[in-house]
Amino acid sequence: MSATVTRAATGVVTGPLASSATGAAAGALAGTATGAAAGALAGTATGAAAGALAGSASGAAAGTLAGSASGAAAGALAGSASGAAAGALAGSASGAAAGAATGTLASAATGAAAGAATGTLASAATGAAAGAATGTLASAAATSGGEASHAVGGAPSRPDRTTLVRAFTAPKGFGDATLRDRVPDAIELMGGVPDPSVLPAAEVTEATARVLARPGLPALQYSRTEGDPALRAWIATREGVDPARIVITNGGFHGLALTIQTVLERGDLIAVDNPIFPLFLRGLELADARITPVPVGREGLRVDVLADQLRRGLRPTALYTVPDFHNPSQGTLPLEQRRELVALAEHYGFVVLADNPYRELRFRAPDGELERPRSGAGLDAGPRDEPFNHSPWVVHVNTFTKTLGPGLRLGWLVLPEWLVPDVVALRARQDSHSSTFVQAVVAELLTSRPGLFDETLTRARALYRERSDALAGALAEAAPGAFDVDLPEGGLFLWPRLRDDAVDADRLAEDAARAGVLYQRGSFFASGPGTDADRHLRLSFGDTSAERLREAGHRLSGALAQQQR
Repeated sequence: MSATVTRAATGVVTGPLASSATGAAAGALAGTATGAAAGALAGTATGAAAGALAGSASGAAAGTLAGSASGAAAGALAGSASGAAAGALAGSASGAAAGAATGTLASAATGAAAGAATGTLASAATGAAAGAATGTLASAAATSGGEASHAVGGAPSRPDRTTLVRAFTAPKGFGDATLRDRVPDAIELMGGVPDPSVLPAAEVTEATARVLARPGLPALQYSRTEGDPALRAWIATREGVDPARIVITNGGFHGLALTIQTVLERGDLIAVDNPIFPLFLRGLELADARITPVPVGREGLRVDVLADQLRRGLRPTALYTVPDFHNPSQGTLPLEQRRELVALAEHYGFVVLADNPYRELRFRAPDGELERPRSGAGLDAGPRDEPFNHSPWVVHVNTFTKTLGPGLRLGWLVLPEWLVPDVVALRARQDSHSSTFVQAVVAELLTSRPGLFDETLTRARALYRERSDALAGALAEAAPGAFDVDLPEGGLFLWPRLRDDAVDADRLAEDAARAGVLYQRGSFFASGPGTDADRHLRLSFGDTSAERLREAGHRLSGALAQQQR
């Protein structure tokens, strides 16, 4: 699967999924070339250039998925290339030699000399000019500069990592504490995990059997990018919007990622909660976005502070907040403040990303009574009263993760009409659509028995209220006076604050871990200065029994006592 350079680079040719080209270079997924490089997906190239998928390149190399390459070559999925350049999934290239190829998402390559590279799994490149490299889904190679490792004789043994990938931060704090296996025998109060006892397992089993009994097995076939029509219709009714505004996603975080990539230019400024759900900051690395923190109080985002910042000249492209049972601080943005936030977005021209995974888990009204509203927007507000669903400047993000189970990986976006085509177009260039099978099962589950979802929520709310009270009571009993605790009105977390500023919060977390209690340190949640998050603990109670929560309180008390000796 190699080619020999037979002529210099002349001309411009673009190549698609399966095409041929004449010129100096051809991009390749799986092809051969008798020009300077390899062809695209399943084709051959003899001549100037053949591109791949979407983008443009002229010169020495074409980039991959999301990155850049300078020098001889950039990798592609699987193929072979020799000569001036190999095109690939994503990128553009410019260099000394003529020629062009199409690429994708966001990458660039520059170089003056000829060379060759092929991407992934098992491919090789040979060329008459300097250099050869193999690549992966998101990598590029260069013969000059960068960080490619070199084998004997100076040839790079692998391509450079792309600019996008190099910008990814290693998991730390919240990330590395969360993305790991559970610790045996420890009481883990780490994540917002629903309890298995309130997930509708039997009903899911029955719905699955009915879906698989349908003639032709449509659930095992491809489906629409926007999502299953029956599922979108059910969600739209609940949200009080047109089904055309619903796009199904692989959970809430996927919805955030799609929104980031369609709303933000690279380097744009986005206002964010402080404290914040930390993994959102990792998602912003997709756009290399800059952040400006906005404080969060007991009732969620401080809209008054944001308004003042805007009057003084702040101009973000977007704003991110968790409006219902805020993660981590548990406050809920009142209805009037939501309306004010929407008004500010419409006046100043920024997009609100309202991330709402806990909305359905309200279990307490301000007076302490059990409530079962379907929206956190206010005790008298239903979905049709939700301001976030009725503005062209708001993307409302939600998920079945906390209600039907995170393993389903199923969520949705309520999009303004103008943004639907852009999100669908982006999605069509990524994974195409969420699992047809999972969507069909959930649609069957929700539509075959009206009221099932709310019955599931009723059980969950009662359980989570009991557990939040058990954990708060355990802290008060085992460590009296040590914490300030606001009982949450919903969600899956407590956010207690250490009263004694002499207590070392980091040491407390370490001592508690040795005692067998694991939780998220409040310091992990700060998005900037001006917050006392480092004096807080984020304690989850969703999937831990009341008995174990009481034991956790006693173990935390013992960890505190070690600093009081």
